[in-house]
Amino acid sequence: MPAMSTDGTWEVRCRCGQQRRAEVNHAFNSGSRAAILTQYHARNKQTMTVTNYTRELADTICSRMTEGESLRAICRTPGFPSEGTVRGWAVRDHDGFGERYRAARALLVEYWADQIIDIADEPDLDPRDRQIRVHTRQWLMSKLVPRRWGTKLELSGDPEHPVQLLHKEVSVSTLTNAQIDALMIFCGRMLEHGPGGVETEEYETLEPGAPALIEDRRL
Repeated sequence: MPAMSTDGTWEVRCRCGQQRRAEVNHAFNSGSRAAILTQYHARNKQTMTVTNYTRELADTICSRMTEGESLRAICRTPGFPSEGTVRGWAVRDHDGFGERYRAARALLVEYWADQIIDIADEPDLDPRDRQIRVHTRQWLMSKLVPRRWGTKLELSGDPEHPVQLLHKEVSVSTLTNAQIDALMIFCGRMLEHGPGGVETEEYETLEPGAPALIEDRRL
């Protein structure tokens, strides 16, 4: 941290070489104090974040999450890091914490699913209170894991399993007699009903001469 020296100038005390310390002190006294202080506090905060991490502490946080405690409740424990610090470990995947944190969050959702049954079966709860507790957990589950707990019907697929539209061109000459019979039945129904299932006498679904080609193929 900067400190006032005996000659009235500021001296930055840092763990660096003599030449680097002289450059920092010159820049600080020449007017770049705000930038240097910002860099100092940012570096000090990052160092403290990494220093506070221990494997045992991280495992304790994940274990308590799997047992139903929220991250906010866990971080209120005296001596525990803040929520932002823990999420920072997960984002940077420090010591592989990111994967363990995501697994703990998934198990926390599973805990909520079991808890909903307990809440619904609790006879002493006020009906309105029971409804709020259940709906709150259901809403969170549907947002965090929509593929499993969501109530919305997905007709468009998802990034992992997109809906695929398959179109295949088939030559009439390669069809079997059974397939041609099915095609002629289908074409006849289309000619009878037309678009929207409305019966019509004039509704062409095939090119001119197509039925004749199918008949020729059967012969």
